[in-house]
Amino acid sequence: MTDSSRPSVFKPVSSCTSVNWPAIPSGVNAALGALSFQLSQTQWLSPAHLRANQFQQLSALVRHARKTVPWYSDTLPMAVDSASATALMKLWRDLPILSRDTVQANSARLTSSKLPKDHGTTSSVVSSGSTGKPVTVTVTELTNLFFDAINLRVPLWHNLDVNAVVAGIRVLRGDENDAAASDKPVGWVAGHQSGPMYLFDVTRPVREQLAWLERIKPKYLLTLPTNLDALIRYTGSEGVSCTYLRGVMTMSEAIAEGLHDRCMASWGIPVWDVYSAVETGLMALQCPETRHYHVQSEHVYVEILRDNGEPCDTGETGRVVVTDLHNFVMPLIRYDIGDYAQIGEMCACGRGLPVIDRIVGRARNMVCYPNGDQAWPLPWLSREMLDIAPVQQIQIIQHSVHDLEVKLVVDNPLSKDAEEAMCAMLTRHLHHEFCYQFSYVGDIPRSTGGKFEEFISHVKS
Repeated sequence: MTDSSRPSVFKPVSSCTSVNWPAIPSGVNAALGALSFQLSQTQWLSPAHLRANQFQQLSALVRHARKTVPWYSDTLPMAVDSASATALMKLWRDLPILSRDTVQANSARLTSSKLPKDHGTTSSVVSSGSTGKPVTVTVTELTNLFFDAINLRVPLWHNLDVNAVVAGIRVLRGDENDAAASDKPVGWVAGHQSGPMYLFDVTRPVREQLAWLERIKPKYLLTLPTNLDALIRYTGSEGVSCTYLRGVMTMSEAIAEGLHDRCMASWGIPVWDVYSAVETGLMALQCPETRHYHVQSEHVYVEILRDNGEPCDTGETGRVVVTDLHNFVMPLIRYDIGDYAQIGEMCACGRGLPVIDRIVGRARNMVCYPNGDQAWPLPWLSREMLDIAPVQQIQIIQHSVHDLEVKLVVDNPLSKDAEEAMCAMLTRHLHHEFCYQFSYVGDIPRSTGGKFEEFISHVKS
């Protein structure tokens, strides 16, 4: 929350040079303001009302897809051409699920031959490929507008100071590398006047990141959850305090259990997490009153499904299947994004937006047992592990249903007793006695997409 009880003022960029206050936006900034105003109201709609509006939009999307997109002309039933929103709700679960492999192999056939003119120009985005399978998706100016409008909810929901300095330690792309190298700031609130955001490469050593933070002294930090965890541990070991920070925004990875508490205990500030994907944009934001997530229903239709395709009940964990409501150039209809999440109960905050209790992660981050079972491993860098040895980084790689490689970054290799204690601790957490092989390295790099995976299984489920 902001230091002052007075709310932060979101002032659009004015198109009239002689009128700065109140600002008079035009063009895309005016559209962004109008969309943001609608979102301030639609968040309070009932779940049923939200779903009805979603299917009105989905009706237009699937009709367009079947008519102009070769892949959907072949795979969607003719019934969607004339289906009302109510009828489409009944048909929806019969529509095929779109896999990452399909999107990879059929980019041209998934592209519309006739994009509505008012959706603007097109561009391409590429997923990070943390699963080894990067995906290229074509988007439009309209989809980018929705991204900006949903992104505005983060500072609005959490009443952030839009005039503050922000530090972005993340994956840098294109011109961002030049901006980082020259310490040239960018704005961080789309279409509005805001304070500067300075950028820094997340793949640089943590000690360099901290020295940079100490120099610019931001009010807010934007970074990946695993990088935040590394910063917290480093400041703890070095006795450094980040007293200038008032909050941290995280994105791009599943946030480990306990990270919110560790950040509050070490730095005394909250963490606000965002669930997003390059292919579909911002899918869920953390509630301003709780730690669970609200699905951004005005932008995406999200399903959490069991392995048999049936919808999960509250409290169940299932695979995330998402449909972007507004991408008409390369529609992703019932796209299996590769993540797993847990459905939550309706939020007491009053918002009708669906609730996700927890973003669990990807299938390849599940431990596989000899009997065929799978489970999500507990966060590795626990207090218990650090009590055994001063681990700086850890990555556990499952090579078979019996064998785990424990890759460690430490100043000195563990003693035999420490390795045995580590094995015992892992066995307790994993509820199975695997064969552990320790390997010691100087650094465990992030993937080319900038993500860090603490557990990777090479075992096919």
